[in-house]
Amino acid sequence: MAERINENGTEMWRISDGESEAFFAPSFGGTGSSIRLKGREILFSHNFFGPRSENETREGWPFLFPICGRLEHEGVRGQYEWKGETYSLPLHGFGPRSEWSVLEAPADGSLCMQLKANAETMAMYPFLFRVELTYSFIERALCCDFLIANDGDEAMPYYAGFHPYLLTEHKDNTALTWAPDKAFCYTNNFMAIECEKEIPELPTLLNNPELQDLLTGVKDDHSMTIVYPDGAVLHMDMENLSRPDMFPFVQFYGPANEPFFCYEPWMGRPNILNSGEGLYALPAGGEDKGRLKVWLE
Repeated sequence: MAERINENGTEMWRISDGESEAFFAPSFGGTGSSIRLKGREILFSHNFFGPRSENETREGWPFLFPICGRLEHEGVRGQYEWKGETYSLPLHGFGPRSEWSVLEAPADGSLCMQLKANAETMAMYPFLFRVELTYSFIERALCCDFLIANDGDEAMPYYAGFHPYLLTEHKDNTALTWAPDKAFCYTNNFMAIECEKEIPELPTLLNNPELQDLLTGVKDDHSMTIVYPDGAVLHMDMENLSRPDMFPFVQFYGPANEPFFCYEPWMGRPNILNSGEGLYALPAGGEDKGRLKVWLE
């Protein structure tokens, strides 16, 4: 079931399979504001949901597009150069800050939100893109089927990502496992990788200081599990990717004094729109597809 509701003056959409439910705000970046799996809230959100004065995403489940992380060009933050022109993009791109449209809700109870190129996005990112996120519950898992399309006539560089703020109130007794093959050291400004370092011993508790701002590489195994103090287990995984190397990085974020932890599958590392290192360009008329799913045991 998918239904439109009003929450404190904000249009929200709710989907449910009768056991679990999820809420999304199309006008605020298509961000998920609440996901309750088997009655358990898994997302951190403030006591209100809406726009922020700061230049960062700070809650819920935003989708990052067309970049992940920061940009810097010739010492100026938030800028990149493309074909001799200089453009500006905010942290993690405009995806989490844009108003998404809701396509007609199908009878299967799913919710499809779309963001397309417009005059405002073209001033920041001169490409005819189309992004669709379809959320649904399938076999007790919340699934996000994503489509990223290049509707233009030239190759389109991009590196999108997911940025869920997972509610983790007891980090000293909550364990994390994933499948990294590398761990990286950032430069001081988080714009580039300067070295590799040891992968933390797994599983690890979420209060492990090694996890803060850690960037890791992953290959074929995109699975992640979090074991809560009460024994409940949260799973996240990816499937049906049109490119097997589509999400080669996982970024972590979660200050010790905050009740959230971010596990972020990324398509690329920061600032590669400038450096070009590992930058992928979607061919004209091409599409990238895949599914991210999360479930609770």
